[in-house]
Amino acid sequence: MKQTCRGTQPMGIEITDKYWRIRMQPGDENDAGEAWAQNKVGIWYGGWTSENLAKALRLPDKKRRLAYLDNLPRQKRLRDEEGWDNLSPAFLDTAIRFCTQIGQSDWVFVCFDDALHLARAGRRVHCSEDSDFNRGLNLFKFRVIKQKKRFRLTLLPDCFRLLPSAGRSNVHEVLQSRGLVKLLAESKDEQEVILALNSMPLAQMLDVMGPNSWESLCEAYLIVTRGFLPTGLSIGKTLATFDIVGRAEGGRKILAQCKKDPTGVHISHEFKSAVDRSADFYFFTYGRCLESPPPGVTVIQRTHIQDWLEQDAKGKQYLTFLREP
Repeated sequence: MKQTCRGTQPMGIEITDKYWRIRMQPGDENDAGEAWAQNKVGIWYGGWTSENLAKALRLPDKKRRLAYLDNLPRQKRLRDEEGWDNLSPAFLDTAIRFCTQIGQSDWVFVCFDDALHLARAGRRVHCSEDSDFNRGLNLFKFRVIKQKKRFRLTLLPDCFRLLPSAGRSNVHEVLQSRGLVKLLAESKDEQEVILALNSMPLAQMLDVMGPNSWESLCEAYLIVTRGFLPTGLSIGKTLATFDIVGRAEGGRKILAQCKKDPTGVHISHEFKSAVDRSADFYFFTYGRCLESPPPGVTVIQRTHIQDWLEQDAKGKQYLTFLREP
């Protein structure tokens, strides 16, 4: 017998123009494309329905909500027959974001076939016990999408390649890089995106780019001005305190931290505690540095980077690389 489940309405005050990156798991790599072709975007996350979630959210605390979902018959079978663990608080938080926080006018995007795919999300959340997208007892919860757009990553500037990995959750509201997604939502194709990016004043273009792009730009500055070489540590994922770690052309160690906050920021205690004479330390801040740096620390603000991109010959050349695919 077929059971169709209608979901909850978005809760609280709806704010328009939100942008959500959705990773569609745990199906095979074709699931996202096949669902998108059928005008669906969704999540799995267990044997509960959106109606079950709505009932769980009426319970007073997270512990009771998880217990309710965990004790549903289909969820019990997932543990007994497929070896699932109990649902985690992170699972619940992701489910809440997808089922209750995505507004009707919001944009969602997924990545498959080396392209970014955007669409407007429908208000309701649906599920069916005989859906082709269910994975065993794991039910597919989805929203209907419309106004679909497709942008090939190979035809976009490189900064857009950071969007598929934005955020750790499989349902992530893009905030710091929202300007890039907004640019896609307002464009009809890749050429229109490039034209819009190139027509922006440099300061506005830098605002649109997210924190990972800022880190990449800071690393490029060090490469060009110091002959910097990273020492096997990926940008933004180096150490708890540093975003960039490597050596200058002559072998001198370089350690740097990057802050994309547009307002003023202080240098963290951890950063200052690490400063010694064994390395050159850089503090790249998009806004102002609100204190005098300790000896041995060079502060580079957005205005300095902007001057470098506009006035230095090598900076100008790098700027063309930023704007073009």
